Amino acid sequence: METTCEACSGTGKVRDSSGHIDICPSCLGLGTIKVEETEEQKREFAKRLKTRKPLVTATYILVIAMLLYYLIFILSDFTYHFSLTAFIIILIVGHSVSVGGYILYVLWISFRGSGNNLSI
Repeated sequence: METTCEACSGTGKVRDSSGHIDICPSCLGLGTIKVEETEEQKREFAKRLKTRKPLVTATYILVIAMLLYYLIFILSDFTYHFSLTAFIIILIVGHSVSVGGYILYVLWISFRGSGNNLSI
């Protein structure tokens, strides 16, 4: 895990005794240093990762649904030869329904129960 360097306050530069600006010896000018994570931080990260599982699953479902939508849409277009207007309307409606459903699902899993089920 990285944290802000305390020697330079994240700037990557320090002043020596004569007032000359030099690269911070602690972080080597990066402004951050690596620190070892505690067991509690690792457990907290695993806990947060579990709460994101519904969001990841919903995203996979959205991708699969959109792939199926495009497959059916393209096959239907070859069969029925949609006009340009119908083509655009079907695309807009299909995307609106799928993305709208995805957003509603994300909101639902965000606010159900205690409200702490999703960390975005």
